[in-house]
Amino acid sequence: MFGEQFSRRVQEKRLHFMIFAACMLVFMAGVSFTFVIPGFKGFDGYFLFLSAYTYFVVASIFSALFDQQIFRIVTMSLLLSSLGMGLRMWLEWGEVSLAEHMDVFVLMGYPLAITFFIVCVYSLLIVNKTRKRNP
Repeated sequence: MFGEQFSRRVQEKRLHFMIFAACMLVFMAGVSFTFVIPGFKGFDGYFLFLSAYTYFVVASIFSALFDQQIFRIVTMSLLLSSLGMGLRMWLEWGEVSLAEHMDVFVLMGYPLAITFFIVCVYSLLIVNKTRKRNP
């Protein structure tokens, strides 16, 4: 019931929800990448939970906006999360606290991890939506 109402609201205001999802993805990718990687300085479980919840909301919006368009979801998630991290690094360039996070594996792996999480949640939501349509 909630999913159908949410999808209907997203379909009514597609542009608003698309802008909201893009801003959430850019903002959270930029803010959270220094807090959600276990083992690095600054790790916080609260930010890990908050980031996962935010990416779940983004995947829910994407599932209501784009039905069966996995390539578009992968591309948008990867580009927007990379943009958020890039803006954060540009803002804090030269600070000592960011030096630990300037590893190639972090810079390439975190946007890929975000994309993987969003695509997995998106796929589960689409499968659930098609099962409800075709019992």
